[in-house]
Amino acid sequence: MFRAWCRQGRGGGAGEVESTGMNLKRVNERPVAAPPGEVPVLCLVRNERPLIAHFMRHHRSCGVKNFVFVDNGSTDGTREYLLEQGDCSVFSTDDGFREANYGIDWINALIDEYFQDRWVLHLDCDEHLIYPDFESRSLDAFCQDLDNEEADTVFGIQVDMYRDGDMAQMTYGDDDTLSEVMPFFDSEYVFRRWPVPPWKQPKGFPLEIIGGPRCRLLSDLHDEKRKGWFSYFCMNQIDRIVDRVPEWLLPTLFHYWPRPMPAHQKRPLNKTGSGFAFVNSHGTTNQRVSRNVVTLLHFKLSQDFEARGDFKHAIRHYRRGMHYIQLKDAVEAWGGASLVYDGSCRFSGSGQLEEIGLIGTEVSRVWEQGEAAVSAITGKAGPKFF
Repeated sequence: MFRAWCRQGRGGGAGEVESTGMNLKRVNERPVAAPPGEVPVLCLVRNERPLIAHFMRHHRSCGVKNFVFVDNGSTDGTREYLLEQGDCSVFSTDDGFREANYGIDWINALIDEYFQDRWVLHLDCDEHLIYPDFESRSLDAFCQDLDNEEADTVFGIQVDMYRDGDMAQMTYGDDDTLSEVMPFFDSEYVFRRWPVPPWKQPKGFPLEIIGGPRCRLLSDLHDEKRKGWFSYFCMNQIDRIVDRVPEWLLPTLFHYWPRPMPAHQKRPLNKTGSGFAFVNSHGTTNQRVSRNVVTLLHFKLSQDFEARGDFKHAIRHYRRGMHYIQLKDAVEAWGGASLVYDGSCRFSGSGQLEEIGLIGTEVSRVWEQGEAAVSAITGKAGPKFF
């Protein structure tokens, strides 16, 4: 039934995508499938109106001509804005976000029907892709280079952006440039093999990236890089209880529970094919990792951050919103002080990120060494290995 409904929608009229436990409604009549060689962008949205124009403008500048959005109950004008755009295909669903594997089931369903045997880019609306020479080279051309490399996936790092000053005082509009409103980022990130228990054997290289302003808000980079698998094992016991705790008790539980660091590593750009799937928003089944690293400028600490940290919003997310709630507590404790520090840089382009080690091929030594993998810390003077 799923494929039949998809084909009806693809024929031109507004149709529905149906599968077990999932209902995606086709909202507009724009053809979904992209021409050969074009890289589509797939994105989940819910009340993203402050960010959506910036997201589309940036990726249009990279040559993207085909956006596919799944709207999960927006009430702030997001869907209406998308329907005014000539390069957007829009689906909607009122199904539960958590029940759909935090929306990944919807993305996989659309890929399975419309985007087989091609490169696809899956991003959140607060992420802007940066790859080497993005200013002068299209995303399609970059993916041709990945084909020549015989890669089928790319490691990406979420680089959190922030302003100099109190986050609560931030305002911007559709015509502003987010990387100018929030121009600063941390240059220091640690790339290493994820500390896993000795009885687990992960498939592929389990990359972990830690650092950035959220790490400084929640903990300290130097403390975090000393933690091993046992610390992670203990923190992860939250998964045994979090779904059994009454809602009213969750904020107290999260306040006292050890703070896991945000997962900065993602694989947003992938070549689809038989058996391909996103396993979650950060990982996929693909294993032929490119030597190139890409950056996702991450505008999480934007003007609507407080609304995202609201309990009713946060509880829809992973671990019932533990990270959102712990981060909101940390921001409040930080006060109105600036996040800028000695390791901060003002974003100026892809060349700068390549010198630091946040894009390009230099840090690929971390996962190319196999079991003898080294770790790396990036910085203003470039990456250092240890």
